Amino acid sequence: MQIIITGHGHFATGLQSTIELLAGPQAQLKYVDFTSGMSESELHDELLKNTSQDEPVLFFCDLLGGTPFKQAVTITTEITPDNAVVVGCNVGSLLEVSPSLSSYSGAAGDLADQLVELSQQHTSHFKLQSHATKVDDDEDGI
Repeated sequence: MQIIITGHGHFATGLQSTIELLAGPQAQLKYVDFTSGMSESELHDELLKNTSQDEPVLFFCDLLGGTPFKQAVTITTEITPDNAVVVGCNVGSLLEVSPSLSSYSGAAGDLADQLVELSQQHTSHFKLQSHATKVDDDEDGI
């Protein structure tokens, strides 16, 4: 299984920097940025150039409905049928699945579902709670 990460600006290479800092280079991950001045067809060609006809591909995109997402969906219809597109996932989910990609033998759609579930687990809201101490006014302070 191969994952191609794509998105607007330097989304893909930004994730590459983070992932490689935390886990080292991951051979099964490829990164394709959609930068300013790049046309849809140039992005399509770059994504297609990075896909493998020999193994399933899962596209990991930044925004639903954006150009990288639309081009990934288009490519999944052009190449082998076992491909998938996920959108809006996070670094934590990629870090969990990337070490096992070389031996992954499941369907791309199953991996997509796993990435979405992991992303939900890695999303939370930290809330600072005060720990007010009740002072007992009956004591003399000693």
